[in-house]
Amino acid sequence: MSQDRLRHAASVAGLWGITWWCSHDVSRSLLDFPEVEYDLGLFTSDRELKPTGRRFGELAAELRGAPAPEPVAEALVLDDVDATGTVPHREACGPGGAFFEAWMRHAERVGRGPQIVLRSSSQDAALLAARGIRHVVEVAAV
Repeated sequence: MSQDRLRHAASVAGLWGITWWCSHDVSRSLLDFPEVEYDLGLFTSDRELKPTGRRFGELAAELRGAPAPEPVAEALVLDDVDATGTVPHREACGPGGAFFEAWMRHAERVGRGPQIVLRSSSQDAALLAARGIRHVVEVAAV
């Protein structure tokens, strides 16, 4: 993951943390893993810090003291359930889905992605105010 992507993630107001798939490379003595799994860690399987781990740590230290970012004032409405009572998140939120495409268009236009609010909460004035949301936008309007 590039430092730009980590900085972008850190620009999200209220972000609590960033997870990494695995902290350490998988030991080569474990023979049944896919090849890619042996080299994903921030540390080697012998606990040596790798260059990516060093950069990750440096960036974490830099960002730890940074001021909290302002929340994006717009939120995109995500349906809780569709007309059949089905949760449509996977289809709608994946690449090519209506919600995904609307979120990406907003992010390209504004430079940051909108917040996300469930339809069931989209009229909750106290929740919206607490999150700094001033405009609620429907997917079809983006």
